[in-house]
Amino acid sequence: MPTFPDPDARPVPPASAGKPGIGLPSAVRYARGLLWLQGLIWALLAIGFAVPALRALIDVMNGHRTWAWFAATAGWLPAFAALTGGFAITKIRLARRLGGGQERTRKAVIGVEIAMTCFGALITAGANPSGGFPAGFFALAGITGGGLSLAAAVGLMRRAARRYFAEPGVAAKAATEGELDGNTGYSVLRPATVSTRLRWGAGAATCQA
Repeated sequence: MPTFPDPDARPVPPASAGKPGIGLPSAVRYARGLLWLQGLIWALLAIGFAVPALRALIDVMNGHRTWAWFAATAGWLPAFAALTGGFAITKIRLARRLGGGQERTRKAVIGVEIAMTCFGALITAGANPSGGFPAGFFALAGITGGGLSLAAAVGLMRRAARRYFAEPGVAAKAATEGELDGNTGYSVLRPATVSTRLRWGAGAATCQA
């Protein structure tokens, strides 16, 4: 039976929800950018802790300082460098995986960002206002980091982000219902009406006759 084009159909762009790197909603792009920014900040902090620790270790190895001096003055620097470096690696890995369109990645990012928000709130609450510059620096870092993490988590909770990371069955159902994504501007294919299909059948029967 010959086929005819559907006059009631509208073209569908090649991108669809859940495809890596294609048609990222603005909420997902925003959260991904915040993750990259946080990863960069944590990486710079890790370098800031690692460089003094390395210098102190070199002084000890050259005999200029003792191990007791290193433990008393710079022993905490390697631990902080490892901690901040781990945070940097985690943020960067999540940012790279966020465009893959997997729901478990979205949930993992939200969980990590909420935990980091609480961590920033604890740092801010624990800072002593009378402690001078160090305390003020840690308080500012806690507020800034917690705010960035909270913004990323809220962005991934928005409707457009949830739809992008929806399971294939949910996305297919949304497409058949003719829903539109306001962030990507995509339109879905509308099914032909019953009358149109009847006209196709009548035309096909005439051609065969």
